[in-house]
Amino acid sequence: MKPTRGPVTRDPRTRHGRSHSLPVCESPIPRKPILASELIAVLQAICEQSIERRTNESMSYDLELAEPFLQQKHLADHIIVHKLRDRQLPLNSERHIYGFNNLIVQRLTVIVDDPIVGNSVTDWAPMSWAVPLHFDNCRFRPYSSNMADFRFPWRGQFRFHRNDFIFSGRGGSWLFAFCDGSDITFLLNDFQHSDIQMISVREPDGLLFPELSWKDHTAYLLRDNIYYKAMIRQAHQLPESVRLAIPDSPYLTRCVGLRRVAFVGNKNIRELYIRCDAENYAFRGRNRIETLQLPEPNDDIDNIVIYVGRREQIDPNFHRPTHHRNLFVSLKNAANRRGDTELANTLTRYVDRIEYFLTKEHRLTLQDGLAGWLEYWQDRCRHSWRRWSSNFYGSWMRPLVLGVAGYVALNALAWIWIDAFTVTDWVAFSLRRVDRIPFYTDGLKDLHPNTYEDLTATSKNWLRAIGMFQNVWVAMWGFAFSKAVRRGSAA
Repeated sequence: MKPTRGPVTRDPRTRHGRSHSLPVCESPIPRKPILASELIAVLQAICEQSIERRTNESMSYDLELAEPFLQQKHLADHIIVHKLRDRQLPLNSERHIYGFNNLIVQRLTVIVDDPIVGNSVTDWAPMSWAVPLHFDNCRFRPYSSNMADFRFPWRGQFRFHRNDFIFSGRGGSWLFAFCDGSDITFLLNDFQHSDIQMISVREPDGLLFPELSWKDHTAYLLRDNIYYKAMIRQAHQLPESVRLAIPDSPYLTRCVGLRRVAFVGNKNIRELYIRCDAENYAFRGRNRIETLQLPEPNDDIDNIVIYVGRREQIDPNFHRPTHHRNLFVSLKNAANRRGDTELANTLTRYVDRIEYFLTKEHRLTLQDGLAGWLEYWQDRCRHSWRRWSSNFYGSWMRPLVLGVAGYVALNALAWIWIDAFTVTDWVAFSLRRVDRIPFYTDGLKDLHPNTYEDLTATSKNWLRAIGMFQNVWVAMWGFAFSKAVRRGSAA
């Protein structure tokens, strides 16, 4: 018998769109340990050897020119030149960060003895913009027991995918410093209960913005859309409620801060402290973050895009409920000002979850007064019902399924008192007209009039009670279903 072959995958090292058939059972590439200082030297050498032509006005390069050097260093399996061309993007990728040329560092155990990836921007100028840098399936272990930093001194695109950030002790802090205007993506990483601090730094040759200072605090004056709108309002004495649009405005081509920061499906982040003033934040894919620190939202946030997914696990154990409640309320107000109803509804769910926790945390007894005790349990029951029935009106499937299941199950109870009740009768009884659903006993009369009339008064009372309970059941689940649908379709 001829052996069968399993699915094949493309080798990212193939050139000009060719692909190799790799068996599914092939063992993964073994990890290779390397010092961060050695990795820096290798990446700098790739920059130098990839240059094809350089003049005072332009420069051209080809990353594949560095492949013989990688073979010589026995790193060809760990530092890969990936050209998209006609190939599909990797699974679960952030598409924006894949360019025509990509440099992928994979399956390395990096011992962080120096700040990654260097301190001098001049050595990295050849690949500053055009080459996205990806770290895939790597392990980072710092020498220090409590602090390690990554410094990227050029403006570019960076992606961290399925990496492990491991401290020898209980956990530490990772500092990521990216140059202004960069795009950053953290995808499916495990931070081993460590902290993350993100900052942005200016390029040495960047534009000089006017600098202001007051009481030992400095700031850069950005003459962007917000600045011009404020000046127009002041000159014409317009209120803040008047919206202004500046078509083709001379918005700065360079910014103080990052372009985009995305966290997708990362886990075990103890504290995420973001101080990079990005234009676009995205949190999706069920990130698990115990504490989230964002810049204080204000009126300037109208020009900042923030996305928070519905299933994020931010402070899942409610260690800092009041802090996150204030954060979510501020983001919700900013979303309402921008007209982002979907984000506002999502943040409302997060606030409701915190309110439920705060309600349970403040316990009352009968000694505190009967009225207060009843109100306390009324609030707890109301929050419990909203959470259990539809996850604070975030899920419409649960109330729909439970409402229909309970409805047909209560219809089947007629078998107990009516012996002639068949499966066909049960289906017909369950599919009665919508305007006849509230009338349980009348539906039984239509199916078996003589049998129903022969029932005892006690049996009829039981059937009336079942019908009344069915009406309450349908109303409760119907309300939860309609509320979830309205909140989900409000955008």
